[in-house]
Amino acid sequence: QRCALNITGVTAKELERGNLLSNSKTITNSKIIDVVFNRLSEGTIPKNNTKIRLNIGTGEYYGKIKYLQDFEEESTFFQLIMDKEIPVDFDDIGILRTLSTSSLLGGARILTPFGVPTKKNNSIYLKKLNYLLNKQLNVSEYLLNKGSFTYINDLNKEFNLSLNEDSFDKNIFVFKTIKAIIHKENLKNLKNEINLYLNDFHLKNPLRKGVPLATINNLFFKGINLINEFQDEFQEKDNFVSLKTFKVKLSKDEKKIKDEILILLKKQEFNGLSFEKLNDHFHKNINFKEVFQYLTREGLIIKLNDYFLLKGFYQEALNRLDNFLIVNTQITLAEFRDLLKTSRKMALVYLENFDEKKVTKKIDSYRIKNNI
Repeated sequence: QRCALNITGVTAKELERGNLLSNSKTITNSKIIDVVFNRLSEGTIPKNNTKIRLNIGTGEYYGKIKYLQDFEEESTFFQLIMDKEIPVDFDDIGILRTLSTSSLLGGARILTPFGVPTKKNNSIYLKKLNYLLNKQLNVSEYLLNKGSFTYINDLNKEFNLSLNEDSFDKNIFVFKTIKAIIHKENLKNLKNEINLYLNDFHLKNPLRKGVPLATINNLFFKGINLINEFQDEFQEKDNFVSLKTFKVKLSKDEKKIKDEILILLKKQEFNGLSFEKLNDHFHKNINFKEVFQYLTREGLIIKLNDYFLLKGFYQEALNRLDNFLIVNTQITLAEFRDLLKTSRKMALVYLENFDEKKVTKKIDSYRIKNNI
């Protein structure tokens, strides 16, 4: 059948034999195409990497053959590596000819325009092509073999389907937040892997609240945040993931170190101490660093420049400053030093921190409350 089309916005020079007119979402331009090849009874058997011409629709395109399996008389899976991207769709029928003599080799049915480079006789890839050839995809079996989760849209694209979240049987778990699916057996294995990983981490790092969320996502979820789908087994807090049953526990020696650190810093009041001085005090006890990092992670210790102090004294310094500025509207470095009964150097460390956090604003030799 034939029709005439009045097309605007395109010049005659831009049109050529073989062009397709379609919705932009309907046809795929592809350079690697998976086909099933049916040899003409009297046709020669093409060799791997044979250069060919593909006649499909009204177009003629050039490329080469890559065998995906050993040649079979009835039908063989080929991959066509084209010289340029061409417009093809699932189940399109084409003809393969030799490039040099134009001899007819046989017919080629497009199984998928979304071919990916793969080695010959890749059993998983060939199984996928058999699904496409026979149109009898067992989604449960496919996902079980795949192992990891897959997006529903990707599955539809790969197999020319139109499945949704309600299309799957009881063997398949649906991640509704990202519209992805995984076989429940693989989901069970995934949970076990995460459980073993976290358990090992907790044994080696008993004072750390857990593994960074980004690490878990990259290791187990292709970079996607899916941990909330496993709230029965794992917990996520402050961007750290741990086992549901895990709690930070300090040993007797670690508790002693913790109490001693807090007493030391309490005696220093607003002055704080450097890490080096604290470390020297504990004679570089191997547990000191872990306990110290635990206290900073928990927010009990605040870092100001090169000094560490108790969170309570930092908050008290803020309160004193706030009360002073309510009455006086501005404060000098010397006045703030006297307010905390500390050194000029330490008072400046506080004020620079407040400036950075937009609590105060420096004007000439004094500071005012920053209302931004």
